[in-house]
Amino acid sequence: IESIGHRGPDSRGRVSEQVNGRLVELGHTRLSILDLSSLGNQPMLSEDSNVVIVFNGEIYNFKELKAQYLSDLQFSSNTDTEVVLKMYFLFGEDFVNYLNGDFSIGILDKRKGKFLLIRDRCGVKPLYIYSSQKEIVFASEIKSIIKIIGRPEVNKEMINPYFTYKYVPGEHTLFRGILRVLPAHIYIIDIASSNIAKKRYWSPQSNEKPSSDLYGLVETAVNQRLVADVPIGNFLSGGVDSSIIASFLKNRDDIIHYCARKDEGDIRAEGTTSDYAYANSLAKQWGLNFKELAINSESANPELIKKTIYYGDDLIADGSQIPSYLITRE
Repeated sequence: IESIGHRGPDSRGRVSEQVNGRLVELGHTRLSILDLSSLGNQPMLSEDSNVVIVFNGEIYNFKELKAQYLSDLQFSSNTDTEVVLKMYFLFGEDFVNYLNGDFSIGILDKRKGKFLLIRDRCGVKPLYIYSSQKEIVFASEIKSIIKIIGRPEVNKEMINPYFTYKYVPGEHTLFRGILRVLPAHIYIIDIASSNIAKKRYWSPQSNEKPSSDLYGLVETAVNQRLVADVPIGNFLSGGVDSSIIASFLKNRDDIIHYCARKDEGDIRAEGTTSDYAYANSLAKQWGLNFKELAINSESANPELIKKTIYYGDDLIADGSQIPSYLITRE
């Protein structure tokens, strides 16, 4: 938990349970977004303490789920975490089909002697797993697993794909035995036997008719992501995607739009263009609350390279990691 404290600086929690002769330990570091009180801390237990959840992510339709399916139940917090917990009680494993959001979820169900690991449809939120005859370990970052199992071997078969694609695709990582939980999957772990069953709950090949209201869909998606009890910022590069998002936020003076501004000498040396000029033009035209962050080649110093690799964890050869880190820090 200490090794991933940067993911959740607001509180830390831990639960230890003996289930079917096995020790199950759950830990959580919280980044408070909804209901900043201690009532939203995790691991979160059900009223009868038989189900425990650890959850990373955002459920964008949690208020709708609460009103439609859980209106007759008592809630102790105003978090989406508690809604997820109660939806599991109501629908079992099928609850995930009702969620609109990005999430990695761990659920201990002592009644059934099972532990569930669930990752969102497109794998937005990170989730890793390691299993051996001795133990099963999961975490949001690889470094947390390494703290438990010790130094792993390099997965040499994945070095060629890494240099080909600039990341390791699929479920494998550069660390032998440490795998990504697959997107749109539920991993059902039988605690007594340690057997892991994988079940896919969603596929992009859908029979649903496509919506013709693209504008309405994007507007709804943006508005759903504005639900928070903390300030919200926006990355604005001046490109098509971030500009579309910014266009729906024109009337929100409280939202700051951040853009990295490259040094002119670096732009000439690289033979590239600057995102800043486009972002600044839009900000002036729309009256956005705009903040630029000056970056230059000196930002790519050894200290920052090490820091972004440490936080990035699962190595990605992406040159924008340092400016992304600097903007996020701001």
